[in-house]
Amino acid sequence: MTVKLELMTDDPEEKQLAVRYWAMSESGEFLEKVIDLVPFRHINHSGTLASHVRQLCRAFDENLTCPYCEASMEVKSRSAVKKYPQKSYRPCPDCEETHALQARAEQAAAAAELESRLDAYRERLPCDPIDYGH
Repeated sequence: MTVKLELMTDDPEEKQLAVRYWAMSESGEFLEKVIDLVPFRHINHSGTLASHVRQLCRAFDENLTCPYCEASMEVKSRSAVKKYPQKSYRPCPDCEETHALQARAEQAAAAAELESRLDAYRERLPCDPIDYGH
């Protein structure tokens, strides 16, 4: 299975449902169709089941990795799962946060540098009053 699950339920039936929903063969095909997993308790529609499974677990695709830290990326739907290893075009949430903090720090430093240069420029400007009377 190229999808690792982080289960967020203690109910054995719900755990089994999540595992069956995300189960894959060696070739990267899902073992069961979503329509074959319904009905499940009060759920009779495949779209509702998919939404319910997203509440039961977080799925991480081992074939889709962060371009910076190589961590497996979270996927929200079965159609987002990759059959072959590849880099994500977006970073993982941790790397995204790190890069955002770094970008904000760089912007603040650039703004401070610009303000310093503007202050130096203002100091050199003539500040004598202009007399238009002569």
